[in-house]
Amino acid sequence: MNKDLLKKLEQLHEDDKFSEIIKIIVTIPKNDRNYDLIMHLARAYNNNDNLDEAIEQLFLIEKQGEHDPSWHFRLGYAYFYKDEFEKAIESFKTTYELDGNFPSIDVFLSMAQNALSPNIILKADDFREIPFTGQNLYKSKEIVPFRIVSYETGNSLLLDAGSYKNELFEIRQDEGFEGNGYDWASLAKVFLEEKKPELTDVIGFDPEGSMFCAYCDDLDALFEFALAFHSACEDEDLIVDLFSKAELD
Repeated sequence: MNKDLLKKLEQLHEDDKFSEIIKIIVTIPKNDRNYDLIMHLARAYNNNDNLDEAIEQLFLIEKQGEHDPSWHFRLGYAYFYKDEFEKAIESFKTTYELDGNFPSIDVFLSMAQNALSPNIILKADDFREIPFTGQNLYKSKEIVPFRIVSYETGNSLLLDAGSYKNELFEIRQDEGFEGNGYDWASLAKVFLEEKKPELTDVIGFDPEGSMFCAYCDDLDALFEFALAFHSACEDEDLIVDLFSKAELD
């Protein structure tokens, strides 16, 4: 396999140019596509919301991917966003068994598990009174559409990209902002620096193209950030000013 091609595909992925990845790979004859190329294609299909195509590609290399946590994760990702949560859980569990440190696996496994059961709707004052039971999804009225997932190794604040404040990102669309998870992280970093500097070393970020994710070991600190960031998002003048200072990732 041409190392230059793989390097180019990785760079295109980092640049969120998923359609371009697909165009490049589909021009290669099917018989000439090896495991790495098909994995790149499946990931691009996932990130481009071509979920059925991603699943089809992954099953072409099912035997080769049996012990690859990335293969199982990409399959689970496709099932998750198709709302086939039981299949997603099965894939995510296998990912975790193969690599317990696989990026974001705790978050995705928690979300898939909780999608099958009612969410806990809380008021802010009650939020910290709910005992942690291993993997809980917390949705407070004060932070919707953001949600917090608690799991064994920490806590994450999540937002589905494209579900909130799309008009904000259109302001700088010509600069490349799309409202994806990376763009939300850029905005959140500016918010922290200007409005909550005491939390800049406490809150971390692990976004995906389709999801914003902030994480913190301290549930109280994460909820404090969530409340303040959501309030800023609801203040049109403030959030536009903060967004004007965000840098494209």
